[in-house]
Amino acid sequence: MVCEDKEAPKMATLPRATEGGQPIGRGILLSGTKDPKNPEAVILERQTVSELYFFLLSPDGNLQKVAYLQQGSTMWLPIAASLARPAFEKDRNDWHDWVTKLGAGSK
Repeated sequence: MVCEDKEAPKMATLPRATEGGQPIGRGILLSGTKDPKNPEAVILERQTVSELYFFLLSPDGNLQKVAYLQQGSTMWLPIAASLARPAFEKDRNDWHDWVTKLGAGSK
């Protein structure tokens, strides 16, 4: 289980973007877990006006699990990684580009 640490997760956000005319908010969370083999979890968050995704990354950075919530609903749905992969890959690439720019700025 993730987000089960006593401390609040650490979070960063990307600047708001627009895709297909709709605003997209994206965040990355680093959370503690109760799993001694993987004491930290990395979760990407993607939010639009109509939906919210949480992408749990595996230790190698690939998509492990997805939770989905449609706005107005109170029920989280686990969905197949294959269905969420296009949104995940776009966000993963944007995060990679952002981190790369941070590294280039410190040289």
